[in-house]
Amino acid sequence: MAGHSLLGASAAYRWLACPGSFRLSREHPDHRNASKYAAAGSVAHRYVEAGARNKSYQVDAAEIGRVWMHDGHPITVTGEMIQNARYMLDFLYEAEGRVDWLKIEARVSLDRYFSPPPPVALFGTLDAGMFECATGTLEIVDYKSGTGVTVSVTANPQLLFYAAGVFGEIAPVWREWVRKIKLTIVQPDARSGAPVTSWETSVVDLLLWVDEVLVPGVRACEDPGAPFNPGSWCRWCPVSHHCPAIHQAQIEKARDQFEEYV
Repeated sequence: MAGHSLLGASAAYRWLACPGSFRLSREHPDHRNASKYAAAGSVAHRYVEAGARNKSYQVDAAEIGRVWMHDGHPITVTGEMIQNARYMLDFLYEAEGRVDWLKIEARVSLDRYFSPPPPVALFGTLDAGMFECATGTLEIVDYKSGTGVTVSVTANPQLLFYAAGVFGEIAPVWREWVRKIKLTIVQPDARSGAPVTSWETSVVDLLLWVDEVLVPGVRACEDPGAPFNPGSWCRWCPVSHHCPAIHQAQIEKARDQFEEYV
């Protein structure tokens, strides 16, 4: 299985909004390296995963100044990176003491929700998933290490994708106890709002999202005439430079500017 799905969780906000981008991604496979910001985020996640897996929930300050090569970018570990990773590890340490199970960097698949199968495998890797039997809460946690725009947790499609994947894969004995779904984003450097934000929904509403948003969204991507819908999601689209809608918008903008001087 490939490392990333063209209909994966991290890009769900984009392909659900712009189904044409899926077809374009298949026609123009992207061979560019990830940005240096994405590379830095991957390095930060590496420290969180290591600290959680070895149960130390710590990051050695001696790592500051170390240089990692990731996707062609030299990433220097900063004090801020370590501090933020520790924030996430503290969150996970507290959670492990009260939940019944905790999964770190778990890959989930959503193919079971489709008949016939989707055009490509649907999968993603969540940062953390946990279940607290006492409250019947299945919680999905995503760590955002960047200092950019604060990511909204409300009905976040990436986390809903993960939640649907985890719910579909957990053992029936646990599934029967799930009463609510909790989505949580840990973003220590959020420019606005709290560093930890959560949003809750019901199991019924999660499955309705699968039936009414996810499945139709994937089927829309299968359509050879799937429309393009430029928006904020274009910023991180790997094939935006091939997008006919963006190209046409640029032509029209240039024409309008030219007409101002005619």
